Amino acid sequence: MKNKYKKSPITEAVCEFRFDAGSPWDMAIPGLIYENVKQQFPKRKQIKRIDVNLLATQDSLTPEVNAIDQIRFLQEDETRFLAVSPYMLSGHILKPYSSWTNFLPSIKLGFDTYRQITDPKALNRIGLRYINKIEFSEDETSSDNKIDLEEYFEFRPYLGQEMNQDYHSFSLSTEQMFEDRRDNLKILLRNEKSRQRNQISIILDFDYSLLEPGRVSLDGIFEWVEKAHLRIYETFEACITDKLRIKFESEKP
Repeated sequence: MKNKYKKSPITEAVCEFRFDAGSPWDMAIPGLIYENVKQQFPKRKQIKRIDVNLLATQDSLTPEVNAIDQIRFLQEDETRFLAVSPYMLSGHILKPYSSWTNFLPSIKLGFDTYRQITDPKALNRIGLRYINKIEFSEDETSSDNKIDLEEYFEFRPYLGQEMNQDYHSFSLSTEQMFEDRRDNLKILLRNEKSRQRNQISIILDFDYSLLEPGRVSLDGIFEWVEKAHLRIYETFEACITDKLRIKFESEKP
């Protein structure tokens, strides 16, 4: 049974689908999607999404930056929304995160509607991302405004005994392969300046993505999504200690 937390650290979860550019697209599509989802997502907003791609040349990698129009369909409180832009759909849920069983239907609604209207031929990318923000108050930190990472995290930076231990920032990233190297999970742990004085903020970010699009069919999407969620959950639990579970107020399964 999975752990449940009264004080979940999840600040945002995103499930993103990027479709092959050979699939149909025109500017009427967002409006058609809205007509099908407006009962659950009545509000509409248009924003500019910044896309950064690396273009490989013979000698270097050159960043290419594009501003893309994105339409968002939001619930009234704006804590849950669907985002649509050319050849892309994503489902989002913000804090307070309730549960996977509450988030998944929104993803399915968005994907099924997009598929019905556009009839995409293939996927270039599927991704499921969970961003956790963990705040430590003044009474949880040392006199020099630090925390002992070893007490809270199994996944953490390690400095050898001969190195200066007085560091003020850190960023640790790993990438792991799953499902016979079909999928990739990127884990990022870093500190962040807190908005509150004498507090410490730590980000624990999981980004699970498909490396080989041809190995998942459109009909097999949600089998993949369920597996991705399980991998992220298992890895999250492997990254934290019982002291963090107590902080999050773990409920017994």
